[in-house]
Amino acid sequence: MDTAKENNSKHHGENIRKIRRIIGLNQYDLADKMNTNQQFVSRMESKEELDEETLQKVSKALGVPVELIKEYDHESTIQNFFNNTINTVNGDCFINPLETVKDLYERLLKEKDEKIQLMEQFLKEKKK
Repeated sequence: MDTAKENNSKHHGENIRKIRRIIGLNQYDLADKMNTNQQFVSRMESKEELDEETLQKVSKALGVPVELIKEYDHESTIQNFFNNTINTVNGDCFINPLETVKDLYERLLKEKDEKIQLMEQFLKEKKK
């Protein structure tokens, strides 16, 4: 059996795809950052192993170290996230995602209201 296929942490292309998605980029976004096209990104993400030059370009585009691409372990990352943020309430390290979303929503509403006010002022001045 091929151990590299059993252990996805060694599959460079899969790791890039997972990291890219976590960051919130699609293949077109990554291609733009790398000055290439989406087809190249798609082929790259299907490859088990990539050369150092490509890894360097991808790491720069994603803003992550090359070592993360080479050794990324999705299961450990998820486990660490839950252990360090959600399950550590007693350690005062709790992050409530709903509060974060609520804060963001309130800021967006405030910005929208400010823009509406500016537009109303502009229309009043224009009618004069």
